Amino acid sequence: MRFDGQVLDEGTALVLDIWLDGVHTHFATGNAETAQGVVAAHQAVSAVGAQSWATFYSMLLVLTLRVDLGGDGLEAIRGLLPTLDRAP
Repeated sequence: MRFDGQVLDEGTALVLDIWLDGVHTHFATGNAETAQGVVAAHQAVSAVGAQSWATFYSMLLVLTLRVDLGGDGLEAIRGLLPTLDRAP
């Protein structure tokens, strides 16, 4: 697994690339906050280290929704994400 990210446009945009088993995924958003990006990176690494795949993939889902729907779309699913680790 490899992560690469950049904060662009004086801190207003975030670009994140993730490679997992040779598969590349690219995310970009125009509403990046540097502090949140650092926290998200630490959470992603912790989830991978703990092999908490539901947590890790839910983070990718949040990134995808943030890009596609903007911040408002996230609030609708934010409450569901903690339940994913308990799924069978």
